Amino acid sequence: DKVFARVSPMLVSKNYPLSGVCGVFNAIVVKGNYLGTSMFYGRGAGAEPTASAVVSDIVDIAVSKDSPKKIYWERATDFDVYDYEDYAYSRYISVDAKMKDKLLACGVEIKQVVADDGEFSAVIGELTDRELEKITSESGIELLANICIL
Repeated sequence: DKVFARVSPMLVSKNYPLSGVCGVFNAIVVKGNYLGTSMFYGRGAGAEPTASAVVSDIVDIAVSKDSPKKIYWERATDFDVYDYEDYAYSRYISVDAKMKDKLLACGVEIKQVVADDGEFSAVIGELTDRELEKITSESGIELLANICIL
């Protein structure tokens, strides 16, 4: 019964539909209880699409009975929005190699080790932003990288 939205850099598998989006195209993935997972894809950048959007906005404003038109998003109440800090993701993280033992001692699930030389980089199990912040602040671990995996 809540909406979750997040715009941030994320790693995606090369098999995930978003991985093929490039050039002037944009895409969003929408997941719903009844809809399942759907992707909306189309032109979203470049000279022609941008010019079209600007001209369309100008025409809407010019012909509107309510001119000047206010265009804004209404903020949902706290009861309607899922707090992004409480949404769990697998993550790619990297720490200085000296912090590896501290990280392992925290009980973080290591799914795959990516590098183990001057830096220790790994894919870890699902954690929320709050959980990861608590682990790193209590243990004194400084993350060099922290990227969610979709």
